Amino acid sequence: GQGALRALGSWEFPRLPAHVLWDNLVEIKFLNEYMASASLSVDGLWQAVLGGLSAGSYTYSPDGAGPAVGITEATATCHGCASNVFRDLIPDYLMSLPRSALPANATSRPNCHWGSACRTQSRSVGHAKRYNHVCEQTKFA
Repeated sequence: GQGALRALGSWEFPRLPAHVLWDNLVEIKFLNEYMASASLSVDGLWQAVLGGLSAGSYTYSPDGAGPAVGITEATATCHGCASNVFRDLIPDYLMSLPRSALPANATSRPNCHWGSACRTQSRSVGHAKRYNHVCEQTKFA
């Protein structure tokens, strides 16, 4: 339909995209705490993510493991694809923040060696509370 494709930077997000932070409820809670402490709306977070993308700080790979795709704020996308870009770049944004900007209980946990690839993080709240998953995978890396 008309307006189905438009510049990536023109999309707005009133709420976080589905499956953000791999459905890890603990990491989502910490993200919400950070956003509240920084007085950052979801759309403000989107604008910050776009800023990192424009600056070349973040690269986007549709499957998370393949080669990066050269996208910019001007790249034509549908809302679903824009939502995927937002969802997939939130961890990069969080990893770029100084540790002092994040809640203390988020930064006091050791990293899970599986990082975002951990299959336990969304099934076990205990595991998610004990380990940080917004980090690079070190197991088999």
